Amino acid sequence: MVAYRMRDERQSRLDALRRQWEELPPVSCEQMIGMWRGEAMSAHSIFATLLSESSWYGKVFRTTEDVDALVFAAPQSVIGLVNRAMIAPWRLPEDRRFVRHPLGAARLRIRALSGVRSAAMCYRYLPIVDHFRRIDAGSVMGFMELRGSGAPELFFRLELADRVRYSRDGI
Repeated sequence: MVAYRMRDERQSRLDALRRQWEELPPVSCEQMIGMWRGEAMSAHSIFATLLSESSWYGKVFRTTEDVDALVFAAPQSVIGLVNRAMIAPWRLPEDRRFVRHPLGAARLRIRALSGVRSAAMCYRYLPIVDHFRRIDAGSVMGFMELRGSGAPELFFRLELADRVRYSRDGI
């Protein structure tokens, strides 16, 4: 009984987040350029747990073709320490305090979801697409889906941390 209740509560929370996400306006690829600080919004997801435990910081969008989706800060857990040890050579060139995971290489495209065309980040090596909608000028809400499923695996929020240093186009 408890497992069914937990599953139903998780689905109810995902449904509420999806309704919230669908009400937000689209965001362009150009508006995504910069370094963004991330935070999972759906706590009962395996992806939220993995990101939290591995000290996920956020994402860096330099151009539409040059995106690091898995950027990590100083580790706060054993999993974070192991993750950092495995990817230490992959430091961000703009700020050596952060590391990036090679599987986080991605690109930005405009994609339609729920009838709205908005910026979406397509991982190069993973079957994942993150769809974005604008909350305000400095924050977006993301919807992570396994490519082609249309079902949310994770909702997350990104806050703009630095636009100038991470832009290759001088935006």
